[in-house]
Amino acid sequence: MWYIFDNSNSIGKKGSEGGIILSDFENSNGARITIEQDGNIAPFSVTIGIYNLMFHTYFCSSQEEAISFREETIEKIDDIFNLLKVDNENRNEEWEINFNHKIEEICKN
Repeated sequence: MWYIFDNSNSIGKKGSEGGIILSDFENSNGARITIEQDGNIAPFSVTIGIYNLMFHTYFCSSQEEAISFREETIEKIDDIFNLLKVDNENRNEEWEINFNHKIEEICKN
């Protein structure tokens, strides 16, 4: 499901946070996660987008922290896509609470 975005053409270019893109992955279900170095706000930033749903940037002080956050977030995004596979008529209050919790987990940092 996850693959390198645009055949690595974005690597080394300026990202949305003003830094140089170090890694850039996309999910075929509709998500993207990018790590930048030396951006406008922090030494490293991780930008997360789930298309038509949410956008969030996490700022950190080391590349190791950025990579760790990216890996944890990829798992959370996969969980969200699994929840979105549930048919609308089968989405109840418990589903909604779980879905909102998964989004909040990504954005709490």
